[in-house]
Amino acid sequence: MSLSFTRARTRGVLLAAASAAMALILVPPASAASPPPIPVPAPAPAAESLQPTSADVERVAAEHKKPEADVRRTARQLAPIIEALTPTAPPRVRAGGPKAARVAKAPVDECFRSVGGARPAPSADGSCPSGFAPKRNQAYAHGGVRGGDHVYFGTSANLTCGGPGLLGPYSPAFRTKNLVCEGSRGPGAPLFGDNWGDWRSPHVYRVDADTERTEDITPTPGQAPGLRSMMGVRGQAYHRDVVLLAGPRLTPAGGASGLNVLAYEASTGRFLGEKLLPEYSNMRTGVVIGGELYVGARATGGAFGAGGVVLKWTGGKTDPFRFEVVAAGLPHEPAYIAGHDGRIVTANWSTFRPGQAVGGSPEMYLSPALPARGGLTNADSANWKPVFRLSDYEPDPVVAQAGMFGALTSWKGKLYFSTMYYPTYNTVNAWAYYGRPSTEIGRLNTYVNAERGLQLFEMTDPGKATQKVSLLYGDRTVPVYDTAAGTWKPQENKLRQKPRFGPSGFGNRWNNYSWQMTVFEDQLYLGTGDFSNFLPEHAELMKDPALFGLSDVTAALLKPVVDSVSAVYAGSDTWRMTGPDSAAVPFNLDGYGNRLAHGVRFWVPFEEKGKLFTGSATFANLADRRRASGGWDLTVLK
Repeated sequence: MSLSFTRARTRGVLLAAASAAMALILVPPASAASPPPIPVPAPAPAAESLQPTSADVERVAAEHKKPEADVRRTARQLAPIIEALTPTAPPRVRAGGPKAARVAKAPVDECFRSVGGARPAPSADGSCPSGFAPKRNQAYAHGGVRGGDHVYFGTSANLTCGGPGLLGPYSPAFRTKNLVCEGSRGPGAPLFGDNWGDWRSPHVYRVDADTERTEDITPTPGQAPGLRSMMGVRGQAYHRDVVLLAGPRLTPAGGASGLNVLAYEASTGRFLGEKLLPEYSNMRTGVVIGGELYVGARATGGAFGAGGVVLKWTGGKTDPFRFEVVAAGLPHEPAYIAGHDGRIVTANWSTFRPGQAVGGSPEMYLSPALPARGGLTNADSANWKPVFRLSDYEPDPVVAQAGMFGALTSWKGKLYFSTMYYPTYNTVNAWAYYGRPSTEIGRLNTYVNAERGLQLFEMTDPGKATQKVSLLYGDRTVPVYDTAAGTWKPQENKLRQKPRFGPSGFGNRWNNYSWQMTVFEDQLYLGTGDFSNFLPEHAELMKDPALFGLSDVTAALLKPVVDSVSAVYAGSDTWRMTGPDSAAVPFNLDGYGNRLAHGVRFWVPFEEKGKLFTGSATFANLADRRRASGGWDLTVLK
């Protein structure tokens, strides 16, 4: 999902799916396991210590039966790439603040022995027959929202096995100690093609915020037949005692067309129904602003959808699937929305095809002023205006087109917004526009220069003549491709600003993804997608001739830096700001005790209860170790 090199052992690929029957999981607070104390991360190595030595060259040459001179030449060519990828010293987690405790964990829902082989169900205690490994297909606690005194969230399965949908036509089928992808031999392949062979139907959970008991409330196939084709539960919203959970519908061709929406009565957990909205193909977070619920949605079109709208919910318990379009014809999907200063602000994603982003740089839009009552209407749908584009910061137009805006929120009178970059997509997108280098070293060089860590910005007075955007975390200069020279050269960001607090990714280039922000106890919490822990699983994807085409020799020479990145950075990150004038500080850097968790996927605060719930994502589905396990986690900070 992230980088391009690692242990040369398997054939891999990535991204999304959904999952099948998952056992009921009830975890009372008495048995909720608190993560053990956070270990001191591995020290950052000196760059020279990761460069291949003469002994390394001799060993690799002997192992792969290659002339030492050829291996030595490759080592010299890799030296600047290894230097660029060498991790820096991670920050120390600051003491104080809420304490974390695990509330629930994805149950073992399948037993695995071989790719394409039998998949028996586990016993009631999660154990598997002799010779079979326990498997947790449900990887993401994906969309979470507060509904009264409960957390409602849905899941998505094996998302790291569907990457061909974005990166290109690569068929995953491989196994490591942490992950298996069955690709064309998986149960989803006959339904949705080889890219979605690891698909499983999603699940829905309800968590009592007081007792912290978790129950599986997934509707039956008779109640919700659309689950049979739902990629996963990515979107969430709540208003007037109704919870909406939604996700894209997969097509037999392997794309996404149509949005499947599930509705629940929040106070009781009663399932209200399901409906397919064919005109949309994705939905993310819904937000109540000025007493009305608004959601952003991607319009149907192309393989994954194109363009977007903002919808106002006009439904109720008897008809929960009514919406009114209040912003139409947006060039890109408004994946995140927030209320600020009496208006709505969107943070949009790029429009992506397999291996190529199209449609220009994503943007942020500002609504007309919200009326005192009733909210926006269809009459306002053409009156939104752009207030910022990613290309206003990013000087490389191809990189800007592939990047996306991430989470945003209004806090202490200012708007905070961020970015996200799907790992490795920037690289294949750059090849699509600038040409794919003929050598593996050239392709790795594109990776080093085209990929980005997340940025964090502050905006005041959006849409006004006095609007100001400040770079909090980012880079003064970034690599830009010089088409005339055919090389990457440093260039100042287009804001012409030095970051106020620090570099992109909070100093970790694998913090690619700003997934969610929330305000809790007057402090801003930001959860990232940190894909460093996936690197040791990712070698063979990069050996695919259609992608990086890495040789066994190159993968072996890169292995020390890949292992070092994982040792130093592994585990999702949470950063916290106490005020606009204070730099963010690391609150947690080890996935709340699961170093295979790579992201904080949602926040659900209960201020009056002193609790903040968070759901995690992981690439792993096989690992079952104490501090490194597959499947989603639900954690509470209190």
